[in-house]
Amino acid sequence: MKLLVQRVSEASVSIDNVVKGAIGKGYMVLIGCRFDDSARDVDYLVQRLSALRIFEDSEGKMNLSIEQVGGSVLLISQFTLYADTKKGNRPSFIMSGDPDKASALYDYFIQQMRERLGNDRVACGEFGAEMKVSLVNDGPVTIELSSDSQQWHGKDSATSKPDEKSIKHGNAKPENGKPETGKQEKIKLEYRQVESQEDMAAAFKLISEIWSVCYRDVISKQQMDYMISYMYSPETIRKETADGRPMFLVKTDENNIGLLSYELDPDPEGVIYLHKIYLLPTLWGRGLGSTILSRVINHAKNAGATAVELNVNKKNTRAIRSYERNGFVTKSEIVKDIGNGFIMDDFLMRKEINNDK
Repeated sequence: MKLLVQRVSEASVSIDNVVKGAIGKGYMVLIGCRFDDSARDVDYLVQRLSALRIFEDSEGKMNLSIEQVGGSVLLISQFTLYADTKKGNRPSFIMSGDPDKASALYDYFIQQMRERLGNDRVACGEFGAEMKVSLVNDGPVTIELSSDSQQWHGKDSATSKPDEKSIKHGNAKPENGKPETGKQEKIKLEYRQVESQEDMAAAFKLISEIWSVCYRDVISKQQMDYMISYMYSPETIRKETADGRPMFLVKTDENNIGLLSYELDPDPEGVIYLHKIYLLPTLWGRGLGSTILSRVINHAKNAGATAVELNVNKKNTRAIRSYERNGFVTKSEIVKDIGNGFIMDDFLMRKEINNDK
């Protein structure tokens, strides 16, 4: 992972002529993800960025960190930081990370910086969007930070390249060393129905962590808190279980990593409805979401269902892309008043089930 850090007096990012994020004194940071990056790279660079001392003290020396001066950061995804221009005039991006995995790591980077500095001091762009970035470089001061040479990437990882054939699906690995994320690492998932008070507390904690990243740019924090409080209360979980749609903790190695809830029986039209499917942001981009989704699809086939349907927020582009890759198509729009002045503005998506033997 590579960061290009510019010390700024002000910076902003706009999408379609609308300002997405803006800061005053602080850093404008371009973030480039490499093909073999993992959450470990994010943790390392968040610490390095937070501790970096390039603000001037009372004597005019670079001696203060972003935390010490109360500055803000604007985080922008930038896959071109890994452009290879050694051959020809057209850059190659073979070293850049798979978009799904890179997007997940970018979101995790934002989450970690907000935990350090506070939500109001961290602004961001939108992964994969066409953006216009404006800034006033103070100094000018521009610093590059990288995790490429760290030992978990393997010897000579800063210069070793992935296999061209393997990079298409995010399987790429350097010649020396193994990436810590990717499809080459098999993870066994277990599903436990949420029944006990301990399970309910675990579900509440898990969904709070997931939603803080998944929906931070989709709905307000007030709506998020309101929805979590009633959707994941013990009373709601018990009622939904009694109605034939239990909730499951998704686990691996005794760790809770996700939540799943779906109708056990098809409705009169033969549809199995998927209510909830969530995964920790640190595990996005590893194919686990599709694995969890396949459990629902297989259940629907065994139950003789004709289709699986779900609702997804119109602004949740990551989830929409994932569902489309798994064969879902948008059927209609649903706007629902959920009380307290909030609405759910969703797409209804559907996947037809082929029950031919």
